[in-house]
Amino acid sequence: MDVTSKQKNKIIKYIIDDRPKKLGKYIDKHEIELNAIVTRKGEKMLHLCAREGATDCLEFLINKGCKVNLVDASGNLPLHLALEYCLQHYSHNIEQNLVSFLLTYSANHLHRQNFQGVPEGLAGQAERLNNQL
Repeated sequence: MDVTSKQKNKIIKYIIDDRPKKLGKYIDKHEIELNAIVTRKGEKMLHLCAREGATDCLEFLINKGCKVNLVDASGNLPLHLALEYCLQHYSHNIEQNLVSFLLTYSANHLHRQNFQGVPEGLAGQAERLNNQL
């Protein structure tokens, strides 16, 4: 079942606001596929959570069964986007609740390339940033 434009907008809003309960109720009510594409960039819900730093929604979706190994149109795993978010908005909390949580489920994908490099390289940058603080 395809996701309508209206449904995509609702999903995006709940993720940006980091409201996992609302997101879950909406997904269940409308029987939306967990790994459906929700942006023009080919991002799935998990990609959007990682890009927006929506830690509660990210954890909710992973626990619900979202696949962490799917890529968007740029070849990004959710891990790529989470690391980029962490580099731009670094805090220990973001590192733990976004990146480390996602790494728990994505460790075997550390060498998978996107168009900018590999997640392991981005993780090294995040670690260096952490050491500077």
